[in-house]
Amino acid sequence: MPLRQKGESDLTTIAVFIPLLAVERQGKDKPYSQTEQTDYVHRKTASSAEKISKGTEQHSIFMIKDAVLNSPIEARVCFFFTKDSYMDCKESDSNGQVEYDFKEADIVALEVSAVGYQTFAGNLIVDAIDGRVLKHKIQLQRELTVLTVQTTSTSQCKLRADNKEITLSKIPGKPGWFCTYKVRPQLYELVVTDQSRTNRQSITLNNGLNYVQLPKKKVATSTSLSSTVDNTNYSIHSSIALLFSPDSIPMIYFQQGSYLLRSDSQEVLRQVAIYLKAHPNFTLQVTGHTDNVGEERKNKVLSDYRAVVAANFLILQGISESRLNKTGVGSKQPISPNDTEANKALNRRVSLKIINNL
Repeated sequence: MPLRQKGESDLTTIAVFIPLLAVERQGKDKPYSQTEQTDYVHRKTASSAEKISKGTEQHSIFMIKDAVLNSPIEARVCFFFTKDSYMDCKESDSNGQVEYDFKEADIVALEVSAVGYQTFAGNLIVDAIDGRVLKHKIQLQRELTVLTVQTTSTSQCKLRADNKEITLSKIPGKPGWFCTYKVRPQLYELVVTDQSRTNRQSITLNNGLNYVQLPKKKVATSTSLSSTVDNTNYSIHSSIALLFSPDSIPMIYFQQGSYLLRSDSQEVLRQVAIYLKAHPNFTLQVTGHTDNVGEERKNKVLSDYRAVVAANFLILQGISESRLNKTGVGSKQPISPNDTEANKALNRRVSLKIINNL
């Protein structure tokens, strides 16, 4: 997580609260996280085959919600069908709902994305095509914005913006540390009260970890009991510097059988988006790869998914889809021998190449 720091400090450890979102276990006819996938081939049993009748559909309603506020989110939902290697994307309505009719049993991969939120990558085992109407709630976690304040142990910390007030929580076992993750990237007034002293500061929060260390309390030279107000204005800025050379972009790696973007991969893609925005004449080749485990036909589909997921993340960062050339090559272009698990992990990747069209 990128760190935005204000105030001098030689600390190597910063205390924070991190919100966790429970994931659904693999099951039939309900979405669950890709990390919970245990079966990769849909096996149609006799009982499930009997449930499917010609012309019957399973009508599903997907409700996209903010994981913390439980409010609807306008999002893009992409369906990746295993059997036919087919992808279909739908935009939600203003209530965060997407309706879809499934016509046959399948394992369908889901990708739900929205601006300012972490992408949900999950699966849905479509098992019973019997005319039912099913409702599915999918929660999205905001791109994490955290504020940690270090001050005196007797302080109280609050944020104010848009006529609302957020109280920072004390971190157990860390006297003088306060934290909140219920914030968004925007301008706030930070109000810190310590006995008779009030400190007000204007701070701009960015995505990632924002850290503020307030100066130590000065020794009073007066016996006056009147309160003191210290008004200071500053912003917490983040520098925009590429973490790599455009000619050697780090690979985007994946777990076995997965196309879920890791957090470090998302940071690489954000940096690539920054570079592309600064160079509007450049395009990007996005190539998905796999190791040699399993059937090559399925590996080709998985490599396509990996390329699409990486490209969709860039689109959410504001990059036009017309500037992204997506392809998957399965296991045909390994960069390492597929003889050990460590070497196979190097082949489960998406490679990115910037192309100068001038």
